[in-house]
Amino acid sequence: MKKTDKNIIIITILGIIGITTWTLMQYFSSQEKKEKTLLEESMITEEKVQKEPEKEIAPEKIIPEISTVELSKKMNSDEEITIIDARSTVHHESGHIRGSVPLEHINIADAARTIIFVTTTGNEDLIVNHYRDISKTKTVYNLTGGINQWQKEGRALLSLNSTPTFVTSGKVQFVEPRDLDGALRKPIRAEKIMVIDVRRNGNYTKGHIPTAINIPFLEIESRYKELHRTKEIYIYGTDESASFQAGVLLYDLGYINAKTIKGGFAAWKKYNYPIVEQVIE
Repeated sequence: MKKTDKNIIIITILGIIGITTWTLMQYFSSQEKKEKTLLEESMITEEKVQKEPEKEIAPEKIIPEISTVELSKKMNSDEEITIIDARSTVHHESGHIRGSVPLEHINIADAARTIIFVTTTGNEDLIVNHYRDISKTKTVYNLTGGINQWQKEGRALLSLNSTPTFVTSGKVQFVEPRDLDGALRKPIRAEKIMVIDVRRNGNYTKGHIPTAINIPFLEIESRYKELHRTKEIYIYGTDESASFQAGVLLYDLGYINAKTIKGGFAAWKKYNYPIVEQVIE
């Protein structure tokens, strides 16, 4: 064999070895990149799983809920409902939904066929036992979001212990006892006046302003529809503080033009204006 032929064979073999080596290097390099990519993707996925907390599944509601809109409609309809405030009496007195009664002050058996429970945030845990006791004979709802949601939407709350503040003082239109006395002395005007005494019945019977009807303070919410919107309304309590609270409550019930006797019955009596005593037979 010629020397030239040997050289060609050697070069050919070396070429084949080189191509094979390059091909294998490319293959292993490609595999390495794929493994690296898969590893990175796996790490990224794992990191996302660690960062993203598992979504909590909300527990299934036991008590049917009613929205603030639906409750408002029921309150303004002729449907008989009982709204039960499941919060403490202190919280109830500070601010509550019109017509609602503290849970501890009501006999649920005497409640209306439809009952709506009101809690602070809509948490049914506080009332679920009551629901189980009465749901067989009553239609029961829980207010969605509780009183917090009601207030958040700007819906009115009534207070039974209002004190003079910038806001509450703007709700009360004080008039002097002499103003009412003068108005009652004019027969034509007197016919258009309605006077409300919010003291306890026992105090009312002992002596009250002429023509006044007795609606004790704690009964105003349940009897406010007895007030005639077409009449000029005057309201008073034992003293100025009691009269102020009654004036605020009446305003929040929608009687924004009602007048409050400054100093209450104590001031009326102090200035020797006429007093009517109710004769008990």
